[in-house]
Amino acid sequence: MRSPLPERRQMPSNLNQKGWPSWLMAVAGENFREWTPRRANTFEKLDKIGQGTYNNVYKARDLLTGKIVALKKVRFDNLEPEIVKFMAREILVLRKLDHPNVIKLEGLVTSRMSSSLYLVFEYMEHDLAGLAACHGIKFTEPQVKCYMKQLLAGLEHCHKQGVLHRDIKGSNLLIDNGGILKIADFGLATDYDPEQKKPLTSRVVTLWYRPPELLLGETCYGVGVDLWGAGCILAELLYGKPIMPGRTEFFTTEAYACEPSSLPKYPPSKEMDVKLRDEQARRQRGLAGKVNPVDGARKLKLVNVLVGRFLLPKQMLKFKQT
Repeated sequence: MRSPLPERRQMPSNLNQKGWPSWLMAVAGENFREWTPRRANTFEKLDKIGQGTYNNVYKARDLLTGKIVALKKVRFDNLEPEIVKFMAREILVLRKLDHPNVIKLEGLVTSRMSSSLYLVFEYMEHDLAGLAACHGIKFTEPQVKCYMKQLLAGLEHCHKQGVLHRDIKGSNLLIDNGGILKIADFGLATDYDPEQKKPLTSRVVTLWYRPPELLLGETCYGVGVDLWGAGCILAELLYGKPIMPGRTEFFTTEAYACEPSSLPKYPPSKEMDVKLRDEQARRQRGLAGKVNPVDGARKLKLVNVLVGRFLLPKQMLKFKQT
């Protein structure tokens, strides 16, 4: 068993008396008065399970309860203002949300020795991107519907609480061994009020899942940016891989967008034409199903002969000599 994380007894100047980092109290102090941070030496790191631009994620054991948790580590000794804003916003957003399909923030941990802050989350065995990429795994239609129902339920809760996630993608959708899906990673999330819209940055959402309005620089948007991502996830689950991968905001990867002049030429066809063809096909099927009187009489005579030949005693069959 690995030893717990050691701690220094002397409290550095960037922590207050409760142990909160000064940058967090300056940004969101009012929201943490009721909380007391856990100490880092009450957790045992077991494995590194994720890595982001500004953080690392570890599988760990709570030494007080024995429960397996996920620890998201962020250093706060030399934080840039933008990182501070993202971290504080994520914490504030997570404290507003409480839903079975949204990841739960279970606590915060400060480490005096490493000048780090850990966010404590419930541990989830998989993420949707990882599962979808596993060789031999093909989601059934009921599975896809199950995951999508949970994703949409979680998003509905976020939106009702005035939160836009703004980074819906497979790696941010966690799944446990019981099949429960939870939306995670609210680092790009923001408060949202449909009655009082304010300009927002368009530089959000991972490129493969970014909706057209953001690609075009729109700054006044709403829940549609999350629903577009959910639609991409649905298509990805059915197709088996991301449907719009790319390195830039334009179509610069295979298959490339062709020139309009190279498109195939088709005969005139509009929706009305399709409706007329369908109506004509229905009429023809209806006519084919009607019985001609002469043909009907012949069919009836043949049926009577067959019934008599195979179902009646031979002595009851009488045929005229011809």
